[in-house]
Amino acid sequence: MNHSQPNALKWRTTDEEQRQGKYPELEMVIVTLQKCICVYIPIGVVGNIISFLATASKDNRKISVCVYMSALSVVDTMVLLTQGAYLLLNFILSTESSTQEVQVASNVQQYIWYSNNTFGMLSGLFLAMMSTDRAIAIQFPFRAKSICTPLNAKKAIILVSFIPAALNINLFFTYRTQQDTLTGSITEVLDYPNPKWVETVVGLYILLFGTIFPFTVIIFCNTLIILNVQKASRRRQKMDAANKPGTTGEKENHLTRMLILVSLTYLILSIPLRLSTVVFKIPELAKMYDLTDDYWQLRLYLVKMVLFTLWTLNFAVNFYMYLLGGGQKFRNETKKVFAQACKRA
Repeated sequence: MNHSQPNALKWRTTDEEQRQGKYPELEMVIVTLQKCICVYIPIGVVGNIISFLATASKDNRKISVCVYMSALSVVDTMVLLTQGAYLLLNFILSTESSTQEVQVASNVQQYIWYSNNTFGMLSGLFLAMMSTDRAIAIQFPFRAKSICTPLNAKKAIILVSFIPAALNINLFFTYRTQQDTLTGSITEVLDYPNPKWVETVVGLYILLFGTIFPFTVIIFCNTLIILNVQKASRRRQKMDAANKPGTTGEKENHLTRMLILVSLTYLILSIPLRLSTVVFKIPELAKMYDLTDDYWQLRLYLVKMVLFTLWTLNFAVNFYMYLLGGGQKFRNETKKVFAQACKRA
């Protein structure tokens, strides 16, 4: 483990610059993925803002799930904004700059990376809380009236927010940046102090609250929700009392559909990157990434870029998932947001 102190970044030499053009096909794909992320960010920010305004309306504020959705919209927006700032600084650092400018940018990047990691963890935790809230409402409808309240949702959001904020404090003491001599991109390195168990303990806590806990809760609760919905659907068919559009049952169902769709999207887009962070820490694979073969390194970097692009997309698509799964009710709320915006304009 490297325990060196943060140093000024060293820029590519002439040989390294010549090596850059050896694999134009792979490099073109990497540049395309970076451009995709730049497209996702503004589209996602706009969608998240609309989602917040729609779910935070006067009527929806009385529903606990909508309180969680509003908080999720804010967190996802912050992830995208910090990601945009990170990419901008990465671009600045990859250009010819003085050593002092590089050091200042690296220090700023430390705060950006802390915010990005914290809000990224919060997104998964909030989605797990939404899933739990909805599962309780469906499994225990009478008890849910006293448990799944907007006030309890706000308290839970505040309390849970302290978890990733505290876990990621280690970044202020261990974080530094370095430039990849092959791709020219800025990568993050965490230098933990001795003893070795410090890094292990911190890594386990982050793995637990950032990956294992939210994924397990989301999968379990959504499985429970789907089973209960199917059971209720069969019961309605037997009783020949299916709800008609616009009834109270339909209004409740649209929340369930929205949650299931967003949860599945989160799992599909986030699990690959989360698993890769664990896999790439396996000593044998870590040694493979350190091989001097440029083409092999570039391929591994490409894999990481693909997974990172999918992970970033996750924070930009919730609004569009709401439109698909939210039914006419959410689309009407969205129309109201646009109508109010037009009146003010």
